[in-house]
Parts: sequence; C-alpha cells; structure tokens
Amino acid sequence: MRTEVSGIFDRDELREALEGVTPPNSNLQVIEPKKKNIVLFATKESHALGDILVRHEADELDANILAVISNHNTLKSLVDRFDIPFFHIDAKEISRVEHEKRILEVLEKLVLTILYWKVYAYLNP
Repeated sequence: MRTEVSGIFDRDELREALEGVTPPNSNLQVIEPKKKNIVLFATKESHALGDILVRHEADELDANILAVISNHNTLKSLVDRFDIPFFHIDAKEISRVEHEKRILEVLEKLVLTILYWKVYAYLNP
C-alpha cells in the first residue's frame, strides 16, 4: 500500500508512529517528495503532448521531462520550444522488435547521462 501525506512533520517521528501500527515484517519507507524523471512518448498528435509540455512549463507537474521520443518528426519544433531533447525513431520498414531496441538504446543513453550528472555534482559540490 502506498500512502501520501503532506504538512509539517518530523520524518523520524512519523516512521516510529507507523512502525507501531504495522506488522513487524512490513516494508516501511518514508521518503522525501521529489520530482520524478520521465520520458514522454509521442506520435504525431499535438494536443496531448502540447498540454503536458505547457503544464510542465507552468510547474504544474511533479516531474522533470528528460526527453520526448516519437516515431514521427512532426512535433520536433513544438518540443524544441520547451528546450527538451527530442528523439525521432522512425518505425517505418523495421520490425517492432528493432524499433523497441532503438528506443531502449536512447533510454540507456539518457540514464547514463543522468548518472554522469549526479556523479559530477557529487564530486564537484
């Protein structure tokens, strides 16, 4: 079960209180809220992606958009306006397996880049 709480409280006190009412072998984690890193997948329809990008720009999403991946190049100019990396991975004339392989390659590069930034920030405070 996942429970979300808000307000001003001491994390250690909350954890102790929860440990008092949960079974002894429970997997109890009290984590700090932070933005999730996400990658958006798009086709050539702009309405949904545009709405998400505008909400992100207005800081209405609890997320960091790392990139947009699309099987069409149609929305690149829209995504570029928000200074978010855009990756076009065409699905024409390749198998679904090959297309998914190419998507995974981009995702792996993004993850490695994020890890590099985190290590760099740690070593260069």
